[in-house]
Amino acid sequence: METSLTKSKEQNKRASHLWGGTIVAVILTLYTCAAMSGVPLQSQYVRHRFLQRYTNTSNVSDTVVSSCENDTMQHMDILQKVQEDTARQLLYFSLCGSIPSILVNLVFGSYSDFLGRKILFLLPLCGDLVRNVLSTLIIRYDWSLNLFFVGSSIGGLCGSFTTILLACFAYAADITPPHKSRTIAIAVLETILAVASSVGSLATGYLIASLGYFYPSLMISILLAAAIFIVIFLLPETLRKVEHIVISPVVHLKKCFGFYTIYGSGLKRLQYNLCMAILFFGVIGLIGRTSIETLYQLDLPFCWNSVKIGYYGALRIVIQSACSVLAIKLLQPCIRDEIIAIIGMLFGAASLAMEAFATADWMMYIVPVVGICGYTTVPIFRAIMSRMTSPDEQGALFSSIAAMETICSTVSITLYNTVYEDTIGTMKGAVFLMMSGFCGLAILLITMYMVISRGSPPAYEVYIPEEVDPAPASVLNHDYYDEEDD
Repeated sequence: METSLTKSKEQNKRASHLWGGTIVAVILTLYTCAAMSGVPLQSQYVRHRFLQRYTNTSNVSDTVVSSCENDTMQHMDILQKVQEDTARQLLYFSLCGSIPSILVNLVFGSYSDFLGRKILFLLPLCGDLVRNVLSTLIIRYDWSLNLFFVGSSIGGLCGSFTTILLACFAYAADITPPHKSRTIAIAVLETILAVASSVGSLATGYLIASLGYFYPSLMISILLAAAIFIVIFLLPETLRKVEHIVISPVVHLKKCFGFYTIYGSGLKRLQYNLCMAILFFGVIGLIGRTSIETLYQLDLPFCWNSVKIGYYGALRIVIQSACSVLAIKLLQPCIRDEIIAIIGMLFGAASLAMEAFATADWMMYIVPVVGICGYTTVPIFRAIMSRMTSPDEQGALFSSIAAMETICSTVSITLYNTVYEDTIGTMKGAVFLMMSGFCGLAILLITMYMVISRGSPPAYEVYIPEEVDPAPASVLNHDYYDEEDD
């Protein structure tokens, strides 16, 4: 009888985890479609407004056509000025949102170890909904572009995109065992992220071409509202209520930074720092690429329209993300995860180098083929860091990773827009060579990690599926790290 009850409880727990994982996948799909649609939409709309300003052209289709068919010297100068001003303006919008996002992401995840994961989903969804409603009004009524600063600030204060990623990966860590299964789960989330990005980008391209900018912006707001509804009414909570809730943000900041500075042995801290550095250079080669790529493709020598940009983005992201997950699944039985990550970085570096020298459409379409397995590094090292961390500190860990990714977004967009603005007249593809160089640095750091971690297994190997308990007492007690020697 007792055995039957245990099996029934285990089946119910697995069903609950499966349902929760499915709902998280739906939420991530809706949010990513919305957020990634907004990137090329904003890039093209801001460029459209500057082009209107310099050419005194109010018709959308006339503006798009004239940007590449008029090859007079005066018009070419105008186009270069539009590109420079657009890149600069997009940089300012991004900084306005990313700087506050860095600060809030340092504590959001740690608080979720006490308050539960649903709050992690709701805050960025609500913030981005407000931001996109404002963007829709700006587009509809031709309000000042400066109002984008207000929307970006609101989104940043609520955590924005990196907080959603933090929520999804922390939730995945709650419902999956460590080792290879968690790596696959995180890689699958990365794939959903990529496919949803491509779908959103493609849909936005069609809508912009046929209906202008207003309806794509309205679509984004509807998707975000639907995601909020699903979180409130359908997403199960993975963390039970706790007896003691730590309110002080100082404690939560200490948790986030403790992995890298004060807790555990020197070897363990070094491993955490190397993993974070690998993620930094792995992510910085990806974040910020889309907006620059959109500007790169809009003007000479490509002169692509919004539909063609959407097709290309969908093709590149789907091919690279799906093949990366397949590579992880097929290669894990044969070689270490770190080797798979190095292989992915090599493919990614090669594809970025090729994009830098692309001068024709066919060369651009070969780029995703060359980078076919380029997205393996980030999910692998997310999983490695998760395996190294206790179950009751997954939120704090992913909070530190989210803060790092926000810094990556700030640094990459600032750096890439500045480089692109300064090299438009000489070598427009120089920014992609810089991204390729970051991939090379990541390969070097992965090699260093493999050397120092040899013979040093992760601190946490045990997973108990019947219990998903934040165990708050251990938050302030890190004695479990002392069991591992230097």
